[in-house]
Amino acid sequence: MENVNEPKTKLDEVKDLIFGPDIKSYNDQISELKNHIGQNREEVMSKIEEVRNKLIEAIQTTEKNLNQQIADLQKATEAALDKQKQSHVSKRALNDVLVKISEGLRSDAE
Repeated sequence: MENVNEPKTKLDEVKDLIFGPDIKSYNDQISELKNHIGQNREEVMSKIEEVRNKLIEAIQTTEKNLNQQIADLQKATEAALDKQKQSHVSKRALNDVLVKISEGLRSDAE
């Protein structure tokens, strides 16, 4: 059995053959890339949250504006309908007056 405390084991020698002596450099670069990816992920998640909040705010503002426009249109429609009803009543009253005048004229002519 080999001594585990040997400075360089056979496994280390195989790693050196496969990857070369720069394996530590590769490991350091991979660690650096992982850290960079982690930082970018945090930035991206922060920006996503910021955009999400802005979208929610925009949706709420749009909803508020649409509700106000609907209320304004409803009031305008009701006002137009009331005006139409008043106009219709006036026409009916005018018709009734003209009928009475006509009947009065007929009875005077007879």
